[in-house]
Amino acid sequence: MLFGSLGASFARREWICQPDGWTGFPDVFSPHWESHCRITARETVRDSRGDPWCIGTFIDNELEWYGKKGRLVDEVFQHGPQQPAKEALWKWLLKEYGTVTGVNNSLARRYADEADFLASTNVPKPSATLTHVRDGFLALIAEQYFGVAAKALREADPNHLVLDCRFAGRVPVPVLAAAGKYNDVFSFNTYPRVDFENVWSPDGMGGVVERVPRELSEYFAVARKPILITEWSFPALDSGLPCQHGAGMRVDTQEQKASCYRIFVNAMADLPFLIGYDYFMWVDEPASGISTSFPEDSNYG
Repeated sequence: MLFGSLGASFARREWICQPDGWTGFPDVFSPHWESHCRITARETVRDSRGDPWCIGTFIDNELEWYGKKGRLVDEVFQHGPQQPAKEALWKWLLKEYGTVTGVNNSLARRYADEADFLASTNVPKPSATLTHVRDGFLALIAEQYFGVAAKALREADPNHLVLDCRFAGRVPVPVLAAAGKYNDVFSFNTYPRVDFENVWSPDGMGGVVERVPRELSEYFAVARKPILITEWSFPALDSGLPCQHGAGMRVDTQEQKASCYRIFVNAMADLPFLIGYDYFMWVDEPASGISTSFPEDSNYG
């Protein structure tokens, strides 16, 4: 499997959410987005074309679909007039509400015209209409992101799968339709909580995985594509490592970690639409952390 990082690399140039400390989110309405995807896709798959051992390419890993504060579309409102995504939002609002007056009445605003909207950096007050705008425009962002990126990968390497973008944690509902429409696989990183204390069988049967089976069923109901879990783990505190940074439910011992592993695998194996689960990861992280900017120091190995 390959990583394209199409969106993350473009976000360093043009972004909706700035990649400050994490991946950010690209401005997929930029006139440069499509050419960037074509060039990056060709470079990514250059050595894998025709390789029977390569399954496919991930478009990205853990983009910030929720922005920095929970609402990616709010960050579009806060951008200035030169932002392509801001212009796209205005066009979407006019299409949705008909006129400037319709936009103002719906969002309780007083925009004089397009220029006034583009110059404003305020998010409208919370309302049912704002929720509709957030969901509707996020769906358009997903359409533009997946539509362009997946097409570029297929043109560059038509014989391998497009493996989605490795969503991190909870996936925003408005993006599911586009993810299913353009990808061959729906990929998802999850760090579940497991009840391992009620295990009465050596193979781990009897424990409970919280939330994830239901959540994946809900995703599949919309995306309708096979699901691949691309990260999951249970760091144990008896490893001698700090285990202070990084995701995952902490357990006390390696034995408990093994129980959680068995319970999780058994629960995932019962889901007919799940085609695989990739454990994170092969080796432990260093006690000092991977780096100063990424201080993970946990027993993932």
